[in-house]
This record gives sequence, C-alpha cells and structure tokens, in this order.
Amino acid sequence: MEGLHMKEIAGKKYTCSSCGSQLLHNAARGMLVCESCGSSREIPKDEAATGPQEYDLEETLRSGKFHRGWGTELRPIKCRTCGAVSEISLTVAATECPFCGSTQIIEEKPPEDVMTPETVIPFAIDRNKALSSFGTWLGSGFASYFRPSRLKGNWRMGKISGMYLPFWTFDADTYSTWTAMAGYYYEVEERDSSGKIHRVRQTRWEPADGSHAEFYDDELVFASRGLERLMVERIYPFDMTKLVPYKPEYMAGWGAERYTVGLQEGWETGKGLMFDRIVSACGSAVPGDTHRDLDVRTSWRDMTFKHVLLPVWVANYDFGGKVYRFLVNGESGRVHGEAPISWYKVSAAVFVVLVIVLIILLVSK
Repeated sequence: MEGLHMKEIAGKKYTCSSCGSQLLHNAARGMLVCESCGSSREIPKDEAATGPQEYDLEETLRSGKFHRGWGTELRPIKCRTCGAVSEISLTVAATECPFCGSTQIIEEKPPEDVMTPETVIPFAIDRNKALSSFGTWLGSGFASYFRPSRLKGNWRMGKISGMYLPFWTFDADTYSTWTAMAGYYYEVEERDSSGKIHRVRQTRWEPADGSHAEFYDDELVFASRGLERLMVERIYPFDMTKLVPYKPEYMAGWGAERYTVGLQEGWETGKGLMFDRIVSACGSAVPGDTHRDLDVRTSWRDMTFKHVLLPVWVANYDFGGKVYRFLVNGESGRVHGEAPISWYKVSAAVFVVLVIVLIILLVSK
C-alpha cells in the first residue's frame, strides 16, 4: 500500500443510449449527463449498501489485504515541469498536465497496485460555481483590503481541474490518564527599595491527576504530497454524511489522485492529531489557575479506517506575471488560495496604526 503516487483521470466511458456520445458525471445534477444531447442517466444505487464500511486498522496493516483497482483502465503520464504523475483514459490524447498545464509530459510504466477507495463525496460544485466562489473570496474578507486595487478584473484564469483527492479517515476509542502540577495564584505584599508596598502574584504548586476518555470518529488525514496539507485543510470541513459507496461512474469526466501517504504513515499523522486534542483536554481538566509538567499516557482501542475520495477544484490564476494557486471545496464551495499583497496598502495601514498609538500616548500624558 505504501508509495503509490499516481494522479489519474478515470477513463471508463459511459455511452449515451440516445446519440452514442459520452456521458459525464454532472456536479449540478448529480447524475451522468450526455455532453452532446443532454440526456441523463441516474447512477445506480447499491441497495445492499449499509453505509460507509470501516476496516480494522491493525489487521489490514498486518495482512496487507485490501480491495484493489479503480474499475477502469488508465494510462500513466508524468509531467517534467512539476513532477506530477497522472493517469488518463486510453481514449484521450495526453496534451498537458492537469495540475500545472505544462505540455512537457512523458508516459510512465503503469503501477502494480492501488487500494480501492471505500467511499466518495461526489462533486456538487461545478466549474462555473467554483469560479464564482473564487471571485467572491478574492474580493471579500479582511485580507482583501490589502490586495492591489487593480487586481479586480485584471487577473487571468489559468488551469482549473476538478480532482478527487485521496484521504484516510480514522476512528479510535481512547482512554488517557494524566498527572500534572496544578498552580494556584495568590498575592503577597512586598516592599521595594523606595519603601513602597506592592502586591505581587505568586503561585502555589500542588500535584494533580485524572483521566480522560473519548471516541474519535472520522479523523481526516490528507493522503497526498501533491498539494500543501495546510492549504487543503483550509477548505475543510467536508460533510462526511454525504459519503456514498465508490463507483467508477463518479469519476467520469473528473480527475482522481492516488495516495502518496500510505496507511501506516496516515495513521501516525491521524494519531498525532488526536493526541494533540487529548493533551489539550487533559490540560483543561487540571484544577487551579495554571499547570506545568503535564504528562499524558493514552491507550488506543478499536482503531478502524476508510480510504475516501473528496472533491476539490485545483486551479491557478495569473496576475502581474506571477501565478497564484487556489482550491475550492467541491462539496461546499469553500475557497482558500494565494493572492497578491499591496505592500503600499500594508505600509499605509501600519503608519495609521502607529499614528493612532502615538496620539493615545500623548493624550494619556
């Protein structure tokens, strides 16, 4: 399972029964739609499905047994410019990288293995809505005040690709015990060298201990190195109640990336995220006004996982000869990205703040 690093565009074709053209998954309508005549077809529901299936983490890591394949045949290509490795349909001519738009691409040897995604949240935001959401984001919020005035209407759209990105989700039942030194504030009177009496805060330290039990459900871990993890996390959350069983039909017309962060590495990341929250909860449980020397010991039980695909629009735009990247959550429309900064506006704002501070100091005297 480790080391799989392909980005791919699902290649199975679905033919329109009316005109013979290709059917693609339509985000706005949530079904397969003919790109020529507009005929549509519902994606068949799995009546036997009972919801997303969780898999035993320890057993899978030990045995290495898992479902393989995407249910469609693909041809890998590698971009010489950005290094991305993608897979495209056998029926599509490779012309450019879906991530950076470069035409410097070469064919790669097909991979031998891939874990089948368990579930997927289908795209609900189409290209037009993604661009509309981005335009709104670019001109709103506190940060927009520090963007160049000429940005509006002068940026040029570059590459935009609808991609299903890979994630792991982890469940775990945890029980933690903790010890710490609890600090209680109190005040004493002290006389300084001039004879004036001041009240000084001091801390009384006492040992404390306790426990904390919590079940973590669907801890989300980004399973790719193709994009910055922190950037992807800024378009969270995804509504995990909208997960449906994976079907190749959802890939029709969209890109999909294979994981580069394997299951073991993903678990270590997810475990670390959960443990950070455990430590925070235990720290909050320490009595008194402050604490130090917090020591937390945690036992982990009933760890399970899913491999899921979540919809993201990956895009970039050009302004002033520089390329900026942005992402749009393909389920909610939430946007995060890079944007130019007007250092003239930043400097002006800093100057105004300094003037206000100076005035306050002069008035207070």
